Amino acid sequence: RSAFTVDYLVNSLGFSKEEAIVASSKELGLYGSDLADIISVHPEIFTRALKRHILPTLEVLKSVCEDKCILLEALRKPSWMLASGIPKTVPSHIALLKSYGLSMDEIKLMFLRKSRYFALDPKWLQAVLIRVEEK
Repeated sequence: RSAFTVDYLVNSLGFSKEEAIVASSKELGLYGSDLADIISVHPEIFTRALKRHILPTLEVLKSVCEDKCILLEALRKPSWMLASGIPKTVPSHIALLKSYGLSMDEIKLMFLRKSRYFALDPKWLQAVLIRVEEK
């Protein structure tokens, strides 16, 4: 457990000492300043279930980003990244984009530039792709 993380949770986010110790012991694979950056953008991360939500979401995001630096860049954005449906919507979006001929490199670029689209209903994305294809 990082004393820095515990202090940050107590002093910056109002956690009790006990809550901070429990929260800081959750294994996310992120450490030090990287973890502090993510916590500052997404303090709600510690209210989510680790095994049912956070870890599956991080696994999906890692599969898209592949590179830890890209993952951290994506997670530092205040956004939907830790929304509850991500483990389901991101793979659906990737499959749909691939079916329209996008390469994984193009999908990664879209993920970094317009990441919020990956949290939207796949039907929305499909409707957009159909409109683009018709033009």
